[in-house]
Amino acid sequence: MKKNDNAWYESATRQSAVAILLIIIGVIKSLVRNWWPILILVIFRSDLLSPSQGRSLLVTVGLGIIAYSILSYYRFFFFVREDKLHVKRGVFTRSAMDIPFDRIQSISFEQGLIHQVFDVVKVKVDTAGSAKEEFEFSALAKTMAEELRTFILSKRSLSSAVPASPSSKKLIMSLTPLDLLKVGVSQNHIRTAGIILAFFLGLRDRIDEALGDQYVQRFDEFAASLFDSALIVFVLIAASLLVIAFVSTLVLTFLRFYNLKVWKSEDGYYIEAGLINRREQAALNHKIQIIRSVSNPIRKLFDIVYFRFHQASSRGSGRSSTISIPGCTTKSLQQFRESHFGGALEQPLTHQGVAWQLFLRRWLAIGWIPFAILVVNHWIFSLPSLLLISIVWLGLSFVFQRIYQRDWRWSLNDELVQTHSGVLEKVTKILFLYKIQSVEIKQTPYQRRHSLVSLVFYTASGAVRIPYVPQEEAIRVKDYTLYKIESSDRKWM
Repeated sequence: MKKNDNAWYESATRQSAVAILLIIIGVIKSLVRNWWPILILVIFRSDLLSPSQGRSLLVTVGLGIIAYSILSYYRFFFFVREDKLHVKRGVFTRSAMDIPFDRIQSISFEQGLIHQVFDVVKVKVDTAGSAKEEFEFSALAKTMAEELRTFILSKRSLSSAVPASPSSKKLIMSLTPLDLLKVGVSQNHIRTAGIILAFFLGLRDRIDEALGDQYVQRFDEFAASLFDSALIVFVLIAASLLVIAFVSTLVLTFLRFYNLKVWKSEDGYYIEAGLINRREQAALNHKIQIIRSVSNPIRKLFDIVYFRFHQASSRGSGRSSTISIPGCTTKSLQQFRESHFGGALEQPLTHQGVAWQLFLRRWLAIGWIPFAILVVNHWIFSLPSLLLISIVWLGLSFVFQRIYQRDWRWSLNDELVQTHSGVLEKVTKILFLYKIQSVEIKQTPYQRRHSLVSLVFYTASGAVRIPYVPQEEAIRVKDYTLYKIESSDRKWM
């Protein structure tokens, strides 16, 4: 389609032709994700299809994917007219979307490896409507995407909801490869190891579904041979998982946060990071609901924290957006907090803890129940190592849960609420009272006997929960919070 050099976006415009390749890749990913058991069955069960049938099926599916991708490309176009962004798309079912500029919350760019090779960007548009009104362009030339975003910014009546121009942003933070190494070393490798372990524990069912009993039997025989020396195997597996978790975490950290840069402007923060998939994100002041920071002994040694903005996504979409800034120094963290909360942090805070009954309940669930299971297995299978593990587990759980209850703190003043919890990982959350959408008091039968409740603050980006609070105090805090919500005229989203 021929475009006007001065205002190409006023005419119907297609994406870059690179979008065809990206659509093909997206369709293949979707097919693999949804049909992988059948694919494994076809690959490993040679009796299902002859070689000629397999080739015919592969060619048919491949041609279908290519045809669909080409049609999707040619039936997608957009243009700007009368302060609206118009998008028409759909292969079989056509849809037309008309988005007023004032409804657009943010426009961000993302570059995967293919995007970087062809100098195009994925354009993501987030609106103030429902989730169905969020959409993206698979590939636009970078210069065209910048021009389109700048034009929409200049036409908006409320320009604070879209990324500012580069000249109005100030670089306040960046990460070097050495910083990324510190971030990777200080990550929670035990959690990563748990994810890897969960994958392997679920592998048996996947093998059963895809390949049948023959392969499951081999898997069970291998697992049984390992349990002949339970303690040695436990130590070896734990060490192997930690090594794999450590290496994989380092690699993922570099891939996700390579060359991270943070800019500050009047309307919020702008973050760009990534090696293979380079993403641009906006944390806008009016959309930020909760500020969360996580520390641990290693991060404390490096004088860094893992910092996150929790912000609301489209109204009514039921989703939230989390933007992470790892390797944030404690000085930068304080600057982030002061910039967002202003004088509210300087007001006196009323600090309170949680009831000791929280310790008892958590020790029962985390300490005694696993202890009982291990002891029963010790009696059944006559494994002395399980008895030792159960005793050590009970003692460690006592210490950790006592520290967890002792260090759980929450604070309140006229403008904000703050929580602080954790044993090895210390998690701090701060939010404005006027950002809270509702307050709920929950009470279990056990809490009712002790006149205790759990206080839950709901925001557009998730909930903040304070457990085991005296009932009278919780009612007072709830009433005051609702008063602050109803009396505030500040923009919460």
